[in-house]
Amino acid sequence: MTKDRKIYGIDISKSVFDIYSKAKGHVQLKNDESGFKKLLTSLPKEALVVMEATGYYHYRLAQFLYKNDVLVSVVNPLLVKRFIQMKLAKGKSKKLALIAVANKLLKQAFAIAKSGLPYDENFVSKLA
Repeated sequence: MTKDRKIYGIDISKSVFDIYSKAKGHVQLKNDESGFKKLLTSLPKEALVVMEATGYYHYRLAQFLYKNDVLVSVVNPLLVKRFIQMKLAKGKSKKLALIAVANKLLKQAFAIAKSGLPYDENFVSKLA
């Protein structure tokens, strides 16, 4: 893994998914095969995609990306929520808490990617 890896955060719902990266900013695509293909063609070779587990919605996209050799990290949304609550309890603003979560997820995603382990739909990540 190089320090030049491009990280893409995805928030997925029933009809759309939102992608965010430092380089490209925010993009929204349809949560279907056409949206998946648009995402795939826009990702650089060194992309790392991070998304919360959302049951059926994240599963299809994660599998699609994995089958197309994109590095994917799926994290448990309950743990993300608790991590945010913990940061807010320490007197931080919501914005600072979200930044802390993003940094934690990036560190976790890098650790997973560096380990060389393949995507595992049964993997449950731990934030704290």
